[in-house]
Parts: sequence; structure tokens; C-alpha cells
Amino acid sequence: MTEFIRVLDLYAQKRYDEFEMILTQEIKSDRAKAFEFLKYCLQSSGSTKIVTPHELIYYVSPDRFIEIFAFCLPALGLNYKEAERSGISLQHYLLEHLSWQAPGLFHTHLENIWEKSVDELAQAWQDSGEIHHTRLVECLEDESRASEHRQALLRLELSNCVAGFELARQYGKPQDTIWMVVDDEWKNVPNTQGLYLLETAGVEFRDGSWHRLYNTASYHFKFPEEALEAHNSQANEHMKLNDDSWKLTSTADTIRYGGVGSAGCPICERESHHLFTLKTAPAGFDITTPIVFESCLYCMMSSRPMYAHHDDSGRPTIEPSYQVFERTYEPKPLQEMTVSLSQTPDRFYRQEWSGVQNLSRLGGPATWIQGPEHEICPSCNKRMLFLSQLGDGIDYIHTTIYIFWCNSCRISAVLNTYT
Repeated sequence: MTEFIRVLDLYAQKRYDEFEMILTQEIKSDRAKAFEFLKYCLQSSGSTKIVTPHELIYYVSPDRFIEIFAFCLPALGLNYKEAERSGISLQHYLLEHLSWQAPGLFHTHLENIWEKSVDELAQAWQDSGEIHHTRLVECLEDESRASEHRQALLRLELSNCVAGFELARQYGKPQDTIWMVVDDEWKNVPNTQGLYLLETAGVEFRDGSWHRLYNTASYHFKFPEEALEAHNSQANEHMKLNDDSWKLTSTADTIRYGGVGSAGCPICERESHHLFTLKTAPAGFDITTPIVFESCLYCMMSSRPMYAHHDDSGRPTIEPSYQVFERTYEPKPLQEMTVSLSQTPDRFYRQEWSGVQNLSRLGGPATWIQGPEHEICPSCNKRMLFLSQLGDGIDYIHTTIYIFWCNSCRISAVLNTYT
């Protein structure tokens, strides 16, 4: 414990650079020590007012989550200000992280959380099924609680079951119009097909049933160790890529990642940038391969996606955009390398946006920065499958790139979103 007291003294003395260095080099590198230090901080948090170690949860084994959760129970349902006044801000932050990585821990506490604050810990309802639907419906049928209806609807979506989706459609706003391509133009037209989109859940009601807009199988990109080491040797301590989302077990599947593209950009008339090539579909993906995904890292600054048509060999032809930007710099392509696929662990299946987590993945639900945006195929006017996302890390792209796919039309859409 003497070592932990020394580390906390550095924080108390505002010697933050030294604190971060020891945190990275001596504590984060040892998963058992990371857990013990986090536990020590939780036991001391009322007196130290320390918050920074909350990211240590990404370095703690999931079999320790129950113990961490027990330490955090006093902050359950409190907002940040309430937790801060009580000296348990660290517990508050850890609960937010745990609600993403282990929502099942919260399911027996949903009643208590809802009673304390309808605005807190929404992610705790993820995969909760029907256990709290009655209380949410009571709220939705009470007009005096209209200000809480949005939160109740969100939790019905997050419950991730057909019963919840149906209730969200029943009590949600009517979706009387939809966007589609008519006479080669995007138009807002009457919704004559009875479509209903639940953006947060990533599901759509069409043709009499609910359809997921993402592939349930999920694989994270595992970047080569030498690339991670090269990055970490130059990065500041707080930007090093070394939490458990970067240390995954590889499968036999590999993909070509990064480099210069071959399609060319029809907007700026310069080179395109290769994102990745999927030669064969991994287990759990019902898509026709090969597919080569390319974009222009400069012209995709538009708020609308860049579409590409793919031939039978997967090669893309990027469609011209309606927007042209004056070029002020030359973007570098993503570093070219071979990336392994790693089956996504349960704790990272749904990820909160973070500057140092590995968000690059194939399949699973998207990690939206600005809010969900499910793209529509310009050919068949159906919503496209969210296929992949590429986040900051090895390459600083200062955004998250989302990739969508229509398998029947062989059209991709590449969208970027900034913070």
C-alpha cells in the first residue's frame, strides 16, 4: 500500500505528468496491480477526491467487475454533482463504464436507478428484456411526466427485445415520412410502407417484422504489435494504446488495411484512400465478398456519406458528391498493414466513445459520436447494413469512419463523424 500512497501523493501535489507516467508504466502494465490500485482508490476516494483512475476499468479483468460494482453502489442513481458532493465521483464514473461493459450487473437495480433519476445510467437497461417494461409504460401513459417520456422510450429500445421494440413503436412519435431517392434526388416522401426506425437499438420494422441494421457477429481489428509499439514509443502517456481492447486474441482471418486506393476520388480528382479489403466473409457474416472499401479522407468531410458501386471482384467506383471542398492540406492514407480479426469480447461488444479505446471493428453495433445515422441505399432505398467502423488509434484520423453495405446492390457508404 505504501506504493499506492506515493502515487496518490503525486496526484495530490498536482504532479500530473509523474502521476500519469507511473500509472502507465507500473500500474496499467500489471492487470492485478491495476485492480488493487483501483480498489485502493475506491476505498480512499472520500478523502482523496481522485477521479483520474476511472479508466483503469479497461485494464481490469471482467471477473473483477462484481467487486468493483459493489464498491460503487453508493453512487447508483446519483448525478455527477450529487456524487461529487458526496465525495464519490470516482464511483460515479466507474458505474458509467460498467453500464457499457457489464450491464447485467445493474438489472436487479433498475427500479432503484429509475426512482432516483430518470436521466442516469441509461445503458444499464441494455439487454434487460421485459423486467422493467411495466414501470416504463406507466411513465409513458402519464402525461404529467411528459418530460420523462424520451428517457422511457430510450430504455425500451435498450431492453433489446421485440416486446420493447413494439412498445417503443406504440408510444413513440409517428414516422410519417422517410428519405429516399426519387428521380435521382433525395426527397422526404410519405411513409407508405409502414417503416419504423429505432435508431439507438439499430433495428427497423419493415415487411411485418423487426430487422437488425448491424451484423450480430463482431470482430475487432487486432493491429500488429510492432505498429502498437511504434505508436506508444512516441505518444504521450495518456494516449498510449495498451488497454484490453488492444490486447485481443487473433483468429486466422486477416485483412489488408490502409494504403493508397486505386479507384481515385471523382470529387477532388486525386487519389483515393484504401480503408480495408475483405477477401472472405468471416463466420457469422452473410455478405458476398470480396469487397474493397475506399474513400477520400479529405472529401469525406462532407456531412453526407460517400457512396461507391462495387463490381463482382469488389473494386469500387466512388460516386461524385454534391459538395466540393477547397483543398487546404494533403491527407495521408492510413498506415498500410495486415490486420488480424479478433472475436469481440462481451465487455467490448457495445462501446462508449473513448479517445484511447480500440473502436476499429467489423460487425456489432456502432459506437456513435454524434448520434445514430443509419444510411439508405440510393439504389433500392432500403436501409443499409452497418458493417464496420474505424477509430482513432494507430492513425490519428480525428474522427470515426462508419462503413455501410447493401449486399443486394453491392453499394457501400462511408460516413465520417467528428466530435
